[in-house]
Amino acid sequence: MIQVDLSHLCVLFISFFFPLLNQEFDIILVAKLRFRSAMAIDGWDFLDWLGADTSARIFTHLDDPADLVRSASVSRSWNKFITSNGFVKNLCIRLCPEASNFVSNSSDDHSIYSNLIKNLVSDNENQSCISKCIAASSTDRFPDERIENTLESEEVVRGRLSYWSSKGEKDSDKSETLIYGLVSDLCIVDEIKIRPWLALHYDNQVYSAKFVRFKLGGLKFSDSWPNERNHFISDDNLVWTYTSPEFPMQQENELQSFKLPRPVLCIGGVVQIELIGRAQRCYIDNLFYVCVTHVQVIGRPVSGLALTINISEASSGEFVNQYSISEAQ
Repeated sequence: MIQVDLSHLCVLFISFFFPLLNQEFDIILVAKLRFRSAMAIDGWDFLDWLGADTSARIFTHLDDPADLVRSASVSRSWNKFITSNGFVKNLCIRLCPEASNFVSNSSDDHSIYSNLIKNLVSDNENQSCISKCIAASSTDRFPDERIENTLESEEVVRGRLSYWSSKGEKDSDKSETLIYGLVSDLCIVDEIKIRPWLALHYDNQVYSAKFVRFKLGGLKFSDSWPNERNHFISDDNLVWTYTSPEFPMQQENELQSFKLPRPVLCIGGVVQIELIGRAQRCYIDNLFYVCVTHVQVIGRPVSGLALTINISEASSGEFVNQYSISEAQ
């Protein structure tokens, strides 16, 4: 088994080894290196032969988590080298920059970040991750047009129209926000789906935004959740660890998918949808509105890990979140 692993890893090493070292070794020496590795001679360690610095340079350029897992299982010395140098953590942060927000957990880093990488590359089926509505920046007719209606997949529920509506504005560039809580404090989000509302019973127009943008993060203080009567939350109580690019929204009454550039780790279990601009004016009051029928946040909760949030005071006197993750009990 080890012989197979060494042969496989040798190919990976050579693919990076030769160009990285700027031809410090000639092609004959590299060929000999490949041959000796495949032989898996007892008592001969590939890392010792290359040296710690060169080996570290090569491991740093591996971008497939499976390669690091195979490497760590070759021998105790390889496992110790990979663990002590934090290669798994560094790869995890390259794949998922949000992971750089976690406070180091020293000796547990290797297993924790290995678990996180497994979640990032998992082929588990995605699901809708919204568990509750937190806040809307405005609501036209509360409670009939409240944000909770966007959790319904149908436009008519129990004989009533189901949608959220902003207040009317004279300015068509005015933005609105919808904030949702997810099923877990740690979720991997791949895409967000939004269906604008078609005012079929009024003017037969679609009240969409012009663009959308998404922010992922969490609440700064645990007591800042809004109540049912006052759906408002201050921006000072929100901490975002990821902000997406802007996506154009079509003025169409269909579930529109907005795929994030990569799977994103949501730290804190909160997603904000920023609806930028207003495409439609209402003929009744001549004001611009944006209305949404249904929202989905597609992804999966992180399994096997638990998030801890501590509030600390920075040198500036401002209170900030400190995030740490640990193996779930």
